[in-house]
Amino acid sequence: MKVIAGISYLPIVGWFFSMFIFPKTDFTMYHAKQGFGASIFYLVSIGFVWFASHSIPSFLSSVELSFFVLVNVFYLLLLLNGFVSSLKGKQKPLPLFGKKVQNWYL
Repeated sequence: MKVIAGISYLPIVGWFFSMFIFPKTDFTMYHAKQGFGASIFYLVSIGFVWFASHSIPSFLSSVELSFFVLVNVFYLLLLLNGFVSSLKGKQKPLPLFGKKVQNWYL
C-alpha cells in the first residue's frame, strides 16, 4: 500500500490511479487527496503567475521568472515531502493546505 500511496503524488495520473483503479484504503485515499490538493495548488499558482505576467510591465520579466521558478520548486518540494511520508507509512499533511484537503469528498 505504501507504493500505491507514493504513486498518488505523480501529477494527475497518479492520484487518478490511486483513487479509482487501486483498492481504496484510508491510507491510499489520504495520500491521493494530498496529491490532488498539490496538483490543484500548482494549477492555481501557475494561473496566478500567468495572469500577473500579463498584467505587469515587460521590464519586470525577471520578477515573473522568479515567481515561476519559486512556484515550481515549492511544488516539487511538496511532492517530495508527500512521497517520502507515504513510503514511511505516515499520514503527514502537506504544508499550507494539507488539512483542508482531507475534508474534500473525492
